[in-house]
Amino acid sequence: MATVYSDWDWQGILRYHGWRTRPVGVVEGGELLAAAIVATRVAPLIGWRVVDLHRSLCGSSAEALRLLLREVLADAERERCVRVRFAVQFPAAEMERQLGGTLASLLPRSPDRTLSLEEHCTYWLTLDPEERWGPASWNEHNRRNLRKGERAGIAICEHNTPEGIDRFHELHAATSGRKELKPKPRRYFDALEPLLRRGRVVIFLAEHAGQPIAASVLGLGRVARYLWGGTAQGGTEIAGSGPLLHLAMMRRAAAAGADVYDLGGSPGAEPEAAHPNYGVWRFKAGFRGRFVRNEEDYDYILRPAAERWLSEIARRIQ
Repeated sequence: MATVYSDWDWQGILRYHGWRTRPVGVVEGGELLAAAIVATRVAPLIGWRVVDLHRSLCGSSAEALRLLLREVLADAERERCVRVRFAVQFPAAEMERQLGGTLASLLPRSPDRTLSLEEHCTYWLTLDPEERWGPASWNEHNRRNLRKGERAGIAICEHNTPEGIDRFHELHAATSGRKELKPKPRRYFDALEPLLRRGRVVIFLAEHAGQPIAASVLGLGRVARYLWGGTAQGGTEIAGSGPLLHLAMMRRAAAAGADVYDLGGSPGAEPEAAHPNYGVWRFKAGFRGRFVRNEEDYDYILRPAAERWLSEIARRIQ
């Protein structure tokens, strides 16, 4: 079940957002059977606290996971927290098959709220021999763009350094600007440096005529996941960078021993032309991975009045 979100060094990203973090685990006979990063955020001045596992939950035993979830909830109740959120980055059907239980079935009791987001759906490519997931298995649209990128001389390289973060951030900011979104600040990505040094996160740059035109960030684990991407202002005019980047990430994930490559959020199984993000959706579907639905996020509301107050404040800030 492990993704990069389960790595202890992912705490840097959480701490950037104001979370206090601590690892918890269930150990038997010296073997770690279940683990998570428990993150707590305190509301300024009033001191109210919320707890979130941020999809870090992983384990090899249903009973160990059940015990861990029960104890995290009990601890939050003792500490009079406002809310606890349990989540995984893993399909419910796969949990059932491998562990004999879904997250919903392992919860200590029925949750107060269930969150179902678009990113809970994705495409998975099983990283067995490359002939089963490589270009020969893609649709014609993605294969054609791959060939265009190769003929144009687009080069893909890893750049796991502060300079690589700089280049990625420039492309990330350019893409956010075109989409009228607020980009993450450069210092946000500084938290990735421990993961970059250990090879748990990898930055890929696509270059044309010596200039970066696109970039992507890969998180490694049993499930390797596309995390972020960006293109230069004119980068989308040079077809082929997308298929070339994803092929490089798939090969890197396979070499690192990942079981699965996760293409990121998807609205559904079949692209719909009327959808505002149809182009990206069609691109991801073109790799012909298996459509999966990740387990939903579950909330326990321990202090309803305080939760309503905090939700109203968050809504007004947005």
